[in-house]
Amino acid sequence: MSGLPRVSIVIPVWNGAATIDACLDAIEAQTYPRELIQLIVVDNGSTDTTLAMLARRTMLMLLHEPQPGSYSARNLGLTVASGDYLAFTDADCQPEPRWLASAVAAAQANPGAGVVGGRIELFSTDGDSELCRAYENLLSFDQQNYIRHGHCATANWLSPRALVESLGGFDARLKSGGDFELSQRVRGSGHTLLYCAEMVVRHPCRGSFAGLLSKRRRTTGGQWGLQQTLRQRVKYGLGISVQVLRESRRILAHDALTVGQRLQLCGLSALLAGGQYLELMRLMLGAAPRRA
Repeated sequence: MSGLPRVSIVIPVWNGAATIDACLDAIEAQTYPRELIQLIVVDNGSTDTTLAMLARRTMLMLLHEPQPGSYSARNLGLTVASGDYLAFTDADCQPEPRWLASAVAAAQANPGAGVVGGRIELFSTDGDSELCRAYENLLSFDQQNYIRHGHCATANWLSPRALVESLGGFDARLKSGGDFELSQRVRGSGHTLLYCAEMVVRHPCRGSFAGLLSKRRRTTGGQWGLQQTLRQRVKYGLGISVQVLRESRRILAHDALTVGQRLQLCGLSALLAGGQYLELMRLMLGAAPRRA
């Protein structure tokens, strides 16, 4: 234990009654010394039984952020964080027992890293569509690829607290894509993004078309907010079609799938892109981005 740093874990939650207990149980099961963990949960205006469930927990600091948006909630957590490092995960995630220990070890071995991001493993729940589950497993949460392209998902993220504070935290105006935006600023400050395969968080599969479409709409709003000029927005819109082609290429190259499964998955990709274009139209007409 000697020489190990203190870590502040920040978890935003909004109407997370179905998942928050499993998340916090996983945090309590960490192998990292408990006395070196500061657990901060930020409620973002829950109207279900989330608050009653959190009230039963004694190991956490509970904060309340009324402004909608997980990045606003995370920023509030930053104001009270006292750890040498900040760790982020989501209220529907379940970190593996050695998650924090692996993250800290990677950070200490690579002092130039501004972000250490770990593997995100998907797990299924009852009622998942086989087609949607296959789409998620094939195309979602490839953290290693994200980091290769300068982006880390906040479902599994560790950074030096001083660095995040010096950069001003997350852009609270964004409802989605704030992790991408902060990752860019981390790289712009001269720090690297590091992938750690041993740093594992389990994330529920979005096993329905409605769940996949909801995520796509939300991320579209976040990316739209990052495009500041007409040229950037046109390029982003065209990029949706390019994304469909890339996804279709990956799907068609997957030998473990039958021809019928590949065609169904390509169709699902095209339907989600159509939903994305409709969401762009809604945003162009002045609607607000959707929240998680």
